[in-house]
Amino acid sequence: MTSGLGLDSYVAHGSDLGAGVTARLARAHPFQVAAIHLATPGMPIPPKPWSPGMTEHFREVEVWTSEEGGYMHVQSTKPSTIGAALADSPVGLASWIGEKAMPGATQTSMGIAPLTVNCCFQP
Repeated sequence: MTSGLGLDSYVAHGSDLGAGVTARLARAHPFQVAAIHLATPGMPIPPKPWSPGMTEHFREVEVWTSEEGGYMHVQSTKPSTIGAALADSPVGLASWIGEKAMPGATQTSMGIAPLTVNCCFQP
């Protein structure tokens, strides 16, 4: 890839399934991949010892997972149930997307942004 683009190195990003692909890409091409960014909740935590910064980061990950990670559990254990519910209800789909885009937002505090985001997902 680097020779085709005339570059010596590049950075890569991956989330969900792409995080695994990105990590493999970095391992396969360590001199070309300058950095990676992985955005995947629920990734395994590396073994200790950790620096103080890593300790704080993983504490925050644990808090986030307990407060915001419920959708991961639902989608990984009962995807057909939530899929049927979201496909059948435009309001349900709008609230599902809105809640992901704005965690902690209430119906009265959300304003116009969720409507703008959700219009892209409606048939």
